Amino acid sequence: TTLLYSIPAEMEEEGIACIPAKALLGVVENFPNSTVSIYTDGAFSVSLRCEKNKIKLQGYNPQDFPLITEVTGPHFELQANTFTKAVTRVALSAAKEESRPVLMSIEFRAKGSNLNLIAGDGFRLSHEVIGLNDNLDLCALIPAQSLSNLVKLLKDTVRVTVEDKMSKISFESDGLLMIFQLISGQFPDITPLQLGEKNMKTRVKIGSSSLLRACKISSALSCDKVELLCRPGEPGEIVVNMSSETGFSETEVEADVQGESQKVCLNANYLHEVLRYVDQVEILVTSPRD
Repeated sequence: TTLLYSIPAEMEEEGIACIPAKALLGVVENFPNSTVSIYTDGAFSVSLRCEKNKIKLQGYNPQDFPLITEVTGPHFELQANTFTKAVTRVALSAAKEESRPVLMSIEFRAKGSNLNLIAGDGFRLSHEVIGLNDNLDLCALIPAQSLSNLVKLLKDTVRVTVEDKMSKISFESDGLLMIFQLISGQFPDITPLQLGEKNMKTRVKIGSSSLLRACKISSALSCDKVELLCRPGEPGEIVVNMSSETGFSETEVEADVQGESQKVCLNANYLHEVLRYVDQVEILVTSPRD
């Protein structure tokens, strides 16, 4: 990963320096909110002054810094808030184990005027679609953690460029340029995992806040599983059951339930993560044989 960030500054004389990132961050984040003056001495050391603070850091030879090459190829633009929301939701399902780099990634799959963001760890799957103004045909795997860090820095519009050889991708936004090395490999086909109308037995619509309040009890009871009993009716309801050695909980939540009465058991942590980032939840339940 390569990060470049340009900020406005008053330059008295051009210069270049290579400073240890951890040391620089530790110094600057403790400076008061005031002007910082930076001086170089030509011997790889850098002096920083901010009000009554004077710091000198020993740096490195700038010529030893890796060469940064521009990414050229097909490009498109995204709204930062839309892209941030999509990445935040999808990254929840990315694997955490470093032994599975493909599943630790988010797949960018563009076909026509839609950009699909997909992630899955073998137990859960997330899929978001963002509309594009351009017609594209690309497929790229980007580390999910890197993307999650990137979206915290974005503003307004994001320009995305994919290298012609499909080895790098860059994101530009308001003085920020971040370049990622794409992960080699192929993401599993999610088509067989997508629920269709023909095998849907129960459909539930419910506000995420009410369901989240019911499920939060699992933390107090140290439950790792949540049982949802979906009951159709006028009105319908979801009965949220949790049990552990600590105790038992049953909460009834009003919901729009269409179809058959169904019981599903979900991972409590996975469910909590999803409910924090969505406003309305639609639960589709198939029969066990599907």
